[in-house]
Amino acid sequence: MLLKTNGEVVPLVVATSWISKALGLMFRSPKYGLLIPLDPSKEYTIHMFFMRFSIDLILLDDGYKVLDIKTLRPWRDIVKVSGARWALELREGTIRNVKVGDVLEIQS
Repeated sequence: MLLKTNGEVVPLVVATSWISKALGLMFRSPKYGLLIPLDPSKEYTIHMFFMRFSIDLILLDDGYKVLDIKTLRPWRDIVKVSGARWALELREGTIRNVKVGDVLEIQS
């Protein structure tokens, strides 16, 4: 999959197994983004233990509309999220000028 925004193209991997969802970007190359499917009725905890770099966590609805954006620091941050259909994890600063309310173009 590809994320296209503001003239930038970022390759995405979709987390399909429970282990890939649990690990997130831990131990992965920061040149890829990770798209994690979520159940909007559930609450999830996203932590930064064992991470080597900061990430931008972008929460999306079914249509890839940005609901929230958080920058998380390695070994420091833990956040609870709910109400989102997708969590997009990217190395901090991978995409710029994205704000809440924007709709991201994600192609398979």
